[in-house]
Amino acid sequence: YTAMSYKALHDQEKAIEYLNKAVKSAISSNVDSYYAEMGDSYDKLHRLNKAVNAYQKSLLYDSKPMITYYVLANLYDSELKNKAMAAKYYRKYIKASPPQKQNTYLTYAKSRLKELSH
Repeated sequence: YTAMSYKALHDQEKAIEYLNKAVKSAISSNVDSYYAEMGDSYDKLHRLNKAVNAYQKSLLYDSKPMITYYVLANLYDSELKNKAMAAKYYRKYIKASPPQKQNTYLTYAKSRLKELSH
């Protein structure tokens, strides 16, 4: 309500400040996980476009989206047969410097990127 009051007073800067506060307080800190899990469920139902959309929404909220990059790369690579998008997300995954525990994924991503680049 505060933001809308500032809008009514034509104080757009204050309105924006309070609207940003409202958005931050309204969005769960787990929203990235919710979208990623939704993407996984859509993938299992073989609703691939919806899976991609959910994973991409997850990226908007995730500060360290490494595994989501990897999942998207695999989805584009193995299911959607879109080599360009697969390569894009493999590159993003590799560039994100995943932790040691994801070394198997990293090795696979590097090998697939090499294959897709030829």
